Amino acid sequence: MKKRIGLYLPAKDVSAPNLHSTGAVPQQVLSEFYALLDKEGLAYTTNLHPMNATVRNGKVYCGDVCLSDIDVFFWYYPMIPDREGYEMSILRTLATTTTVIPNPEGLYRGLDKLTSHTLLRAAGIPTADFALFRSDQLSEAKHLLHAWGSLLLKPSLGNLGRGIVRVESEQQLLDIIQYASPALEKPTPIFMERFEPNDIEQWISTTIIGDTLVYGYRKKAEKIVGGWKVYDEQGTGGATDYIDPAPVAEMAMRAKNALGADIIGFDCIYSTEKQSYLIVDENTFPGMYEHCFAQAGKGSWAELFFSFLMIHVR
Repeated sequence: MKKRIGLYLPAKDVSAPNLHSTGAVPQQVLSEFYALLDKEGLAYTTNLHPMNATVRNGKVYCGDVCLSDIDVFFWYYPMIPDREGYEMSILRTLATTTTVIPNPEGLYRGLDKLTSHTLLRAAGIPTADFALFRSDQLSEAKHLLHAWGSLLLKPSLGNLGRGIVRVESEQQLLDIIQYASPALEKPTPIFMERFEPNDIEQWISTTIIGDTLVYGYRKKAEKIVGGWKVYDEQGTGGATDYIDPAPVAEMAMRAKNALGADIIGFDCIYSTEKQSYLIVDENTFPGMYEHCFAQAGKGSWAELFFSFLMIHVR
């Protein structure tokens, strides 16, 4: 009996104002992907948007389609990260009866920096030193600044380099924390990392689909701010060079397995103090660059998405 497949893979609109207002996959890639499904003789239903779905007595419906009765649901688009948000609730509910790829729990573990860094450390995978504290615990903030010398304040949920601030003085640290958490509001959780001096010429970001580390890449200088931060204001990606991922391949695959994520990437820096690579960021929507797919020689974007789906269909 053929497996029943549901899909939500909206096409990327290059004119969209930001990442969260469009799909992630170019139309040309989607056309190639659907052609592969048709060649295989698979039956599938498209445009099953989790945001348009409802739940009735534990079953998930999208219009007249009961998603809980299909075998595999494959979605891929940059939703706004919120574990308790509507889309995540739909996907997590659906995952109780149906194979959902990417796995929503693995996705969220990769989105949340505290969770992902903690899981990587528990698995013996090196990350930048990190901490979480309340915004009213200023003595802890000052202690970490003095111990680390230079630190990064980061949003706990990834945001394309936006909201990351490098702090090197106590007054700057206190001003930022107090600005982010007005006195009349409840204390705000603050996530920070130690800033690791590193060689930007040895940065390697990775893209992993299923069990395949497809390639490594590095952002061009135009995407790097201040010599230390990748910043993508519009979330458009691009401006990358293909890089051999061999120096970080084992670490990246171990990290992927530790998070239980299906599609993910990792930003790896070479610490000049430690003389080794470590992970500083997890990307649940990693860089997908067609020139890098071509240079890696492991198949096109569409072919790798098709192979990833077929693992769960066959």
